Amino acid sequence: MSTTTSQARIIVVEDEITVALSIRQSLQLMGYTVPELAASGAEAIDKIRRHAPDLVLMDIGLPGKMDGIEAARQINRRFGTPVIFITGHTDPTTFQRAKKTIPAGYIPKPFTEQELFTAVELALTRPSPGQNHVAAKITANGTTTEKPDRFRTMIEDIPALVCRFLADGTLTYVNAAYCAYFNKSRIDLIGSNFLQYAPKVDQQRIRRQVEALTPDAPVGNFVHQVVTPTHEVRWLQWTCQAIFDDSLNDREYQAVGSDITERKQAEANLLLSDQILQQMPSAIIVTDLSGKIQRWTGKARDIFGYSASEAVGRPVSFIHLPQSDIDSTERILAKIKETGEFFGEVTGITKSGKTIPIEASAKPIFDKFGRPLVLICTLRDITFRKKNEQALEESEERFRLAFENANIGVWLIDLEGRLLRANNRMCQILGYNRDELERLNVNDVTHPQDVDLPLEFVEGSLAGKTDHITFEKRYIHKQGYVVWANASTSLVRDSFGQPLYFISHVQDITRQKLIETERERLISQLETKNTELERMTYTISHDLKSPLITIQGFLTLLEKDAANNASERFEQNIKFIRAAAKKMKQLVDDLLEISRIGRLPSLRETIPLSEMIREAISMVAGSINVRAAKVYVSHDMPTVVGDRARLSQVFQNLIDNAVKFMGTEPNPTIKIGGRIEGNFAVCYVKDNGIGIDPRYHHRIFNLFDRLDTDTEGSGVGLALAKRVVELHGGQIWVESAGAGQGSTFWVKLPLTATNPDLP
Repeated sequence: MSTTTSQARIIVVEDEITVALSIRQSLQLMGYTVPELAASGAEAIDKIRRHAPDLVLMDIGLPGKMDGIEAARQINRRFGTPVIFITGHTDPTTFQRAKKTIPAGYIPKPFTEQELFTAVELALTRPSPGQNHVAAKITANGTTTEKPDRFRTMIEDIPALVCRFLADGTLTYVNAAYCAYFNKSRIDLIGSNFLQYAPKVDQQRIRRQVEALTPDAPVGNFVHQVVTPTHEVRWLQWTCQAIFDDSLNDREYQAVGSDITERKQAEANLLLSDQILQQMPSAIIVTDLSGKIQRWTGKARDIFGYSASEAVGRPVSFIHLPQSDIDSTERILAKIKETGEFFGEVTGITKSGKTIPIEASAKPIFDKFGRPLVLICTLRDITFRKKNEQALEESEERFRLAFENANIGVWLIDLEGRLLRANNRMCQILGYNRDELERLNVNDVTHPQDVDLPLEFVEGSLAGKTDHITFEKRYIHKQGYVVWANASTSLVRDSFGQPLYFISHVQDITRQKLIETERERLISQLETKNTELERMTYTISHDLKSPLITIQGFLTLLEKDAANNASERFEQNIKFIRAAAKKMKQLVDDLLEISRIGRLPSLRETIPLSEMIREAISMVAGSINVRAAKVYVSHDMPTVVGDRARLSQVFQNLIDNAVKFMGTEPNPTIKIGGRIEGNFAVCYVKDNGIGIDPRYHHRIFNLFDRLDTDTEGSGVGLALAKRVVELHGGQIWVESAGAGQGSTFWVKLPLTATNPDLP
């Protein structure tokens, strides 16, 4: 910066602290001293009284009853200190009020440092209102009648264009910057007309503006174009001061100018920007750093109902709800200072008093030194969007209620199988709470055998072939048991057709499946009973008929023998009749026994198999002793739960059969043992007898089905054993390599009771 008026003391009066600090910093960099800052008119008067500054920079829009104009009037009256107005107020009424205080300058915001420097230097060198107006005349060669060295140095070194001219426009002085700008020497310029480079269309207007300066209003500003010697068209702005003699008749003019071509171009660009902004769907508002509106563009009038003249100069808070003015403005400004921007929603109020939701954003615009100058605010009426959001929220709430209160399970599954959301019923079906369930993958709760069921649908739906499938599958409850479900799954896509997630409706059909399983079991049981009934019918019609025929035949022989007194055959015939009757009784008893299984009440109890088998062995001890068989029983037999009497009957039959079918084996041996496999006890009765051809393994458990008709028995024993074991929830089977290889009968029984209807 060029040399300044040495150690001038300046007080800055500005209620926006950020602006005040920025101005103080600029002045200090220029070489001035700023002893105090003031935020109100009263504070300014007090600090001027204490510090006696050389100049005051005054904002017009001050808070309180005393604005900047009234403060300047009192300062002039009490202290005579020159005042420069720095303000965003450019309306005619304010300007006319300010002129009456005879200010030392008037700088509209925003301004450059060069404009600030020029205004300050000019104000510091002009006579105060009470001084002799010709006391500081500058001669044609650049000298002055008062303090010539300081004045000459200041005028010659500043980059602003400085000139003096007479009432007819004749130049009497130009500084070095003036000469350099027009590329002319001082000799060529002095004596010429100061308007020689202005277009003719501007010359008359400028003359009228200069002639209009009076002792009460000696300072004026005017702008005009010039054509430089290089034929370049540029813009100059002048601050002109009329200097009157004591008679107020003879006068001379002093003007300080600066090139504002760039600013004019910027204004032209700004005008174009304004035209663009007027077409934007949002309101664009420019405010100073305290929130006072400087520009009102875009859709601001359409949204709020105020014209630009009604809005400019007012605090932006006037378009907020009254009860939230201070809070909203302070919150927004604080946010901007903290983060450099604001974005959020506020409640606006229109000229008609209607409240509307506004989406607001605000950012500062900085000068070349990084100091904030103004705030650019973008405001958008989001009433329509809010209505849509409310409608969407209501729709989502209806969906949520339907989702949560559905009487079937519903869950959302992402494209990778992760559970996104599950309703209450789905949680009940699988036994998990929502947090637990929504941390799982769908395969985590799917039966292992059903994991691959929906894969074909998933691949097809993602490929666009299908969007829906219904199938039965099994899930695993948190407690470990199987849950059968009817699942209906659809792929959800966005508005562009891209897959988002799957939605699946799950109906628990476990009870139906259990009913179906039980029905199938009963049908199978009924079919078995029908088969047994058919065999029983055959037995009654065949096996029972045989002893009856025998009895009938021998009774006929008895009659003949009695008639012929053939007593020698009488006893023999009686013996045959008695044997047939015995066989018939055994058949009837076996039929009654097989029919009683499943009808008589059971007594379920814990049964150590070692103990029960010893009892069974004692029941068939006679047969074992007759055959001289050796029986070996393992000492670590398992313990089961069931009907002791019925299970004892099973092992009696197996041991008795082992003895009965030893054949000619010289060392008959029977081995009995068992072990635990999972939840079952697996026992065996092994012999070294005649064995069973594998072709007939399936037949030996059929009712009345005997492979050897010459062997005693009705063929009911193994069928009865099979019935008892299966009613306990177990299995029975035989293993034998064939004739002469012995047989091993296996019995598999649950360790706990599984059938509540156990006979």
